Amino acid sequence: MSLFFLVVFSIPKSLYFNLKYFPVKTALLFPVLISYRTKLKALNGKIILPAQHCFGLIKIGFSGSYALGGEGYFENEGVIEFTGKATFSRGTQIIVGEKGLLKFGDDFRCNSNCIFNARTKIAFGDDCLLSWNVTLLDSDGHKIINLHEGSLLDGTKNISIGSHVWICSGVTILKGVCIGNHTIIAAGSIITKRIDGEHILIGGHNKVLKQEIDWEV
Repeated sequence: MSLFFLVVFSIPKSLYFNLKYFPVKTALLFPVLISYRTKLKALNGKIILPAQHCFGLIKIGFSGSYALGGEGYFENEGVIEFTGKATFSRGTQIIVGEKGLLKFGDDFRCNSNCIFNARTKIAFGDDCLLSWNVTLLDSDGHKIINLHEGSLLDGTKNISIGSHVWICSGVTILKGVCIGNHTIIAAGSIITKRIDGEHILIGGHNKVLKQEIDWEV
């Protein structure tokens, strides 16, 4: 299906989505276009847009590389904040808990099948690019108990991603991670902790592979 017809078929769901979140005057501008193939699970939270917004500023569920991506998923019980334009490809899953904040800088782009699960806070700077099958989780998902003390471990920690960061395909980023500006995270990496520095290539399990590098599309 061409992008034109995909957008046309998605107008009813997009209208419903925009009216749910914004005043009528703003909603009729369609600042958010969401694909009819995106399942809307919960719309109880809040979406914050930049002061200047226009038709299709935020696109969810359109485009993507090759034939990747299918039905998307959207569940917002918290706050999603956009500071500029953002594009999410087919199969994107966005989940924000009741106390969660998911924040995207300007010119955010992600390829197909990415998962954003924010129970506390996940924040991106400007000009971030995600390849396909990238997952970000700021919580454990289930309770983990210290058997010696009978207490619960800290199950949530913020994730912070700087500006001009390229996260390659198949990367998993877990709670407590902080990544600096002008960074590349190599394909298939699992990142579990704060990594200081800018202009670096990170790979494997929290390893700095190269320094004094940068990237461009």
